[in-house]
Amino acid sequence: MKKVVALGGIVLLASCGGGSGTSSVSEETYKLATVSQAQEVETSPVVATDAVTSITGISSSSSSTKGGGVSSKGIAPTILEKIGRVDTTRDLISIPCDNGNSLEAYVVYDTVDGVSQPQSCSDIKDITITIYNIKGEDCQLGDYVIDGNQRFTMRVTLSNFSDDTCLEKNASMMVEGLVKHLDANGTVDEAYLYNNLSLAFFNINWVNDEISNADYKLTGGLSYFLGDYPVNTDAELEYQFAIAGRGNETTDTFSGYIKLGCLDGWLKVQTTKPLEYSGDEILDGEVTLWAQNGDIVISYSPNGVDVTQTLNGQTETYHYNSAEEIKENLKGIVCTAEE
Repeated sequence: MKKVVALGGIVLLASCGGGSGTSSVSEETYKLATVSQAQEVETSPVVATDAVTSITGISSSSSSTKGGGVSSKGIAPTILEKIGRVDTTRDLISIPCDNGNSLEAYVVYDTVDGVSQPQSCSDIKDITITIYNIKGEDCQLGDYVIDGNQRFTMRVTLSNFSDDTCLEKNASMMVEGLVKHLDANGTVDEAYLYNNLSLAFFNINWVNDEISNADYKLTGGLSYFLGDYPVNTDAELEYQFAIAGRGNETTDTFSGYIKLGCLDGWLKVQTTKPLEYSGDEILDGEVTLWAQNGDIVISYSPNGVDVTQTLNGQTETYHYNSAEEIKENLKGIVCTAEE
């Protein structure tokens, strides 16, 4: 857990990565998929991690493999850091973009029962910050561009504050809209169309002003595009998430379900070996996905990513040295929900 920014004495959750322990998701809701075309899912966990990275700043598995690119901290930490630099005495905040445009943010808070004027952080029940791109203009924030042609909303809610430090125990974040990622040349190389994607944190533990660990839950959906949406798109994958876990600075353990649009059900996903981090790099770990007709194991090491799939009794193994190799493998894949 790395970055936090202050808002009027309240510390905002800006990014999270790593952990130990799992929080299970009920299996009764999810029918396991039958995988008929292995290529459709063999690298999807890597792309799914990238999608989460784009809002949270969690370490990117594809860009952290040996020979990979530079990992970015994510759109949400960037926005929250900008909020921390502006005057928050007003309900309406204008957040400057790097390209001269701006986002609008509305800040509201509720007090605990019986309190009309808060005197301390423990008098505040929750604070909600809602960020909009309402002017129809692109907003560039670091390596990311919020597309002005799509309505963008990010809502952050913080609650259960400590009275002496004003640090929250719970936080949640919801994102809708289109966000594009720029490569080192300033060209769009990936795009993420968020559909009520929500990331909630619980039982946050702090060391000084940094998060040491927290439970989290990821729900909702998004579409991932390799290339510049809606043009020059090399691949498209549609996701639904139902994942819970626990993270800290150096490890991450989670379990739950991922659904790709082109499949007939869900893939059960779990860290069968905790992911071990060093900074923004995954040094070690293993994630396993289960379908009705087999399983897919993704193993991380300093040498790259190995994917072993056993489907319908047939086993195949693939090795990726870098993010570029993973993206080359994705080209031509279209995995969206049927109309």
